[in-house]
Amino acid sequence: SKEEGIAWIKGSHLWNKLFVRTRFNDGHLVDGESGVVNGKKYETTPNILQNKDDYEFLQWEFELGDCVFFDMRTLHGNLNEITPKNDIHRYTLRMAKEGSKIEYRGDWAKEERAIMVANGYQNGDDLDGKMFPTLYKES
Repeated sequence: SKEEGIAWIKGSHLWNKLFVRTRFNDGHLVDGESGVVNGKKYETTPNILQNKDDYEFLQWEFELGDCVFFDMRTLHGNLNEITPKNDIHRYTLRMAKEGSKIEYRGDWAKEERAIMVANGYQNGDDLDGKMFPTLYKES
């Protein structure tokens, strides 16, 4: 149901802020500490669950095959403090512009970093190769 799915905070990608990863579905657990990583300041996410009236949320009733495309800086997650009873099956595809580089974001992304390092990628490498295929190339 829409209420058990993902909600996005309208306009949060325009706040000109970066946040450490926060899991909205388990009591607002923060994965990491605020601070500067690779020259960029990451802040602790505002307490969304305790201040729902302060935000405008976008939510939809999804059907099999539906697609959502959004800026990853948009704060998004589940708005319930309990884990949903139903599994949510999804496929995530992250896209980047040409010339993008790998930039590790801190300890909260260590699982992703370990996978990339195991596949030969290091901080500062081009987003290229077997894990980052080119979807469209101008001729």
